[in-house]
Amino acid sequence: MTRTNRHPHARTLFALLAAFVLLFASLALGGCANEEQRLLEELDDAIHDVENALARYLTVDSAGTAEEVARVTSRVVTTWETVREKAEGIDGVDLSEAEAALADLVRATDELDPGLSAPAAVAAIQPQIDAFDEAVEEVDESLGLH
Repeated sequence: MTRTNRHPHARTLFALLAAFVLLFASLALGGCANEEQRLLEELDDAIHDVENALARYLTVDSAGTAEEVARVTSRVVTTWETVREKAEGIDGVDLSEAEAALADLVRATDELDPGLSAPAAVAAIQPQIDAFDEAVEEVDESLGLH
């Protein structure tokens, strides 16, 4: 008895199907990599916004008061919230040190004597500003984008 192949193109169809599956999988994986890169870049942009907010401590009005410094700290907190939101979608981003340093900065700002001049108020919280700035830089460096 001679065996006939009922589906002479079955092997060809299977090979084409396998090729399409591999192509689709590679495109999907490439899309994931692009999405993660986009998320990292958005986080990096948000971190730079925090750095810009921190720079406002350097430009407080010399005739200003501690209230002006409190507004700068409030701006820093607001910009940090964006970093926190952007980091939620990315595995391996550790904000814990920066979060702790920011809490220390907010606490120090809240404890400022309202009668201080703005420059004196900045000087009083400079260690907390520096600690938060360093923690933010560490987060930025951990992204591996620079």
